[in-house]
Amino acid sequence: MTDISALEAYAGQLSEAASRSNAASVKQHGYIHGDDQADVDTENGPVPSIAKQARLSREKTSTLEADLADPSQGGGKVWCRHTRVASAVARSVNDRLSDHINLLDKLSPAQRANVESGAGTLDCTDAWDALLMDLKYPGPFVYPVTPKVSLPMGAIYFASEKVIEQRIHIVGHGGGQSGGDYGTTIKFPADCSGLIFKKANTGPSENGSDGSILEGVFVQGGGINAGARTKHGIDMQARIQLRNSTVNGFSGSGVNIVADVANRKNANLWVLDVVKLRGNGVHGLYVQGGDSNAGIATMVDASNNNRCGINDESFLGNTYLSCHTSANGKQGQVHYAGNRYYCKSNTLGGSTTPGTNSAVWGLVGAGAVHPVYPDWVSGGEYYIGFSYRSTGSNARNVFLGCYAEGAQPPAHILKPAVVIGGILGAGPLTPESTALVLSDNRISDFENTNNSSLYTFSIGLKGTNTVLGLFAVGDHSNGLCQQWDPTLGAWVWKHANSTQLSYMTAANTTITAGRPSPIGGGVMGIPRPIVLGSGSGQRMFGKATWTGAVNPPSGVFAQGDTYIFAGASTIGGKVGISCTTGGDAGVTAVFGKWGEIVA
Repeated sequence: MTDISALEAYAGQLSEAASRSNAASVKQHGYIHGDDQADVDTENGPVPSIAKQARLSREKTSTLEADLADPSQGGGKVWCRHTRVASAVARSVNDRLSDHINLLDKLSPAQRANVESGAGTLDCTDAWDALLMDLKYPGPFVYPVTPKVSLPMGAIYFASEKVIEQRIHIVGHGGGQSGGDYGTTIKFPADCSGLIFKKANTGPSENGSDGSILEGVFVQGGGINAGARTKHGIDMQARIQLRNSTVNGFSGSGVNIVADVANRKNANLWVLDVVKLRGNGVHGLYVQGGDSNAGIATMVDASNNNRCGINDESFLGNTYLSCHTSANGKQGQVHYAGNRYYCKSNTLGGSTTPGTNSAVWGLVGAGAVHPVYPDWVSGGEYYIGFSYRSTGSNARNVFLGCYAEGAQPPAHILKPAVVIGGILGAGPLTPESTALVLSDNRISDFENTNNSSLYTFSIGLKGTNTVLGLFAVGDHSNGLCQQWDPTLGAWVWKHANSTQLSYMTAANTTITAGRPSPIGGGVMGIPRPIVLGSGSGQRMFGKATWTGAVNPPSGVFAQGDTYIFAGASTIGGKVGISCTTGGDAGVTAVFGKWGEIVA
């Protein structure tokens, strides 16, 4: 190629490059400065101008906001599920950006003012239903979330019961102890249940509330005697947790946990933690059924309920830790003729005079009329009502550190339940109670303030040097005690804390047994006669308490009673005597000598 041709070729390349540069410059100008309708052609196809991209973004945002606000378009759905793909979690584009919803967002201005004023007179059902609609997730995913619902301070009124059919975490501003329990109140009318937590297979939606949490609320019923006894404050048909809350004033029980395969409910592993159950028409807490087991109630205060404070009829049992009861059994205890009685029947209390039939009325003890427990009235409405009640024959209920205030009916707790410590360990329990009790160094099958039919195994007994004790009654008058006797230097078994039955000498014993020095340890002593045989064949065998070979001066003897003489033995003498004819000594009894001593 000549120099001229080379220059011409170079000039052509420069011209082509300039042309390309000019075209690119034009496209760049159009991309940056084009209107909101313009597209720029590129090798990969048309690209919208910056202005057009902004317009499309605004339009999409507006559409998305409308969808989020419209429940019919999936607005507010809150759900997620784990997948096997790398993205791990897929979430609906129409879902809310948060799993935390406040009921205030759903209240009308009038409802909000009514709630925040504490009046609680305007029905908030429509707001609640709208909130639940926001929380519904479309289908049974592997890991459905537990959305949190915040309830405002004030009084929220619902004109009808509220059925919970999905997992939910409801949080208010109250507590389960006196003084801090009114922050958030949920009010219901008379003859109305409160919150019903459904099992997955018991509700219309076939969704369940297992795993739900309710905390920080005061659930207020419409009246203790203003409705059916089936209208409960919290009806746990599924396993949920109730925390830092109060349930008050329902015509049924405060918390009702009745679950069994027969009714397709399962509340096993239920939880009550710092909960107050007061002033309800039946029980504070009622637990019953084959699937109401392995739950725990911690710091539950059950007070002023018509029947029992805590009534457990579960199949396998539950645990009660640091619970408290007071003034329960308002329809279960009466005053009559200077005594107080507790009712044992749900049907015969009004037709049976207290003190005439122990199967209907049990004696609490002497007592005057009490403001909570008035005089018995013929034809009155009376029911079984105790501070605590545990009756399941298989229920291994454990009551640990639980307390019961005085004046109310006693606790009625049957084996195989166990009571450890607390005021229940020292009483009162009904005489019919058979639970194992461990308290105040005593292990007993039950306790009773009347000291009747009391059987106790004691580890130690204050002021008596007792290590072990078996007692038939509370005053220990028929007790059998093993004690350390420092004077004898021996372990002694005593009857009634006084009569020495037997002893085992120790290393520093002072007992000489008739010799110059103590006999040392390991010797069994039996100071009183021994009865040999059984029934009519029983005969006494012991050491004679009179001197030498003289027959006993007094006493009643049976034929065959045999004694060894006390004192020195002599060659040619006899070891002892035996009664050959029974009767009074010195009158009709005849004795013969036995055991000649030979050299």
